[in-house]
Amino acid sequence: MKKCLVINDREPIPEDHLNDVTELDTVWYQKTGEAFSLDEAIAQNLDTQIIVTTYMDLSAARLQQLPKLELVITTTISTHFVDSGYCREHGIQIVNTANYTGASVAEHAVALMMAGMRKIPAIDQQVRQGNTDCFDFPGTELSSKTTGIIGFGNIGAYTAQLLSGFNMQLQFYNRSPKTSPIAQAVDVDTLVETSDVVFLSLPLNNESRHIINAERLQRMKNTALLVNTSPDDVMDLAAVKAAVLNGDIGGIALDLLNANFFLECPNTILTPRRAWFTNECFTRRIGMWKDTLKGYLSGTQLDNQNAEDFVPIS
Repeated sequence: MKKCLVINDREPIPEDHLNDVTELDTVWYQKTGEAFSLDEAIAQNLDTQIIVTTYMDLSAARLQQLPKLELVITTTISTHFVDSGYCREHGIQIVNTANYTGASVAEHAVALMMAGMRKIPAIDQQVRQGNTDCFDFPGTELSSKTTGIIGFGNIGAYTAQLLSGFNMQLQFYNRSPKTSPIAQAVDVDTLVETSDVVFLSLPLNNESRHIINAERLQRMKNTALLVNTSPDDVMDLAAVKAAVLNGDIGGIALDLLNANFFLECPNTILTPRRAWFTNECFTRRIGMWKDTLKGYLSGTQLDNQNAEDFVPIS
């Protein structure tokens, strides 16, 4: 029997979910806010062989406390927060939960765009305060505008499919060459310079970290909207904040962990890493990482991600 530690500081996972996996001794560490401590979770379970977790700072300093560790299953697509170098050296597999998002993240990205371009949250707030004129909140039509998507994997490509119904000009940048019948491939600088809406839909690695930085923000149109559903560190957050405060870009609509950083910014839509969070996706995600876990226990060869970049959580 193997010991499995489930570490979670986000949406609670039903703890009876693994009851039928009799080959496991499962420990659930689910706490939120100040009650959560990753170091406590590890210190109390030093004989752990399998970790199931979401975004956690699994550096070598923490992983080396777990000498029996064999496998880390991330309930996310990203694995960048797990020290892949340490895992390679010590024979520890890293397996992600690929493509669990379905339509949810792309739909949320489009919703963020709509809310930002039509100023819906600001208008809603004014109406609730008694202002039913709202003459100071003109929206922007999407038809004929140019949209650029940075990262054209499953989520980026589906975002483009959804946007194709708005009669927008679609373009994308992707690290590896791709083609699309509805969007044109361009380099990243051309994309940021010419797009009215810029979507970030890419994983975090050492190449994509701060792909949106001060220089590229200066290249963007001063009316452009930046939409993010990627890990926070694909952006230089301080530079994004400065660009919004200075009026260098038109606005931001961001789904990110560090949402509090932007609370005082104007022309801002914020959600706290909830792009994936639908009833359908919640159920699908649990089922997928559980299948991965069962596959490992039965000897199935898994898609080991420990060759991917390690980018520590900042």
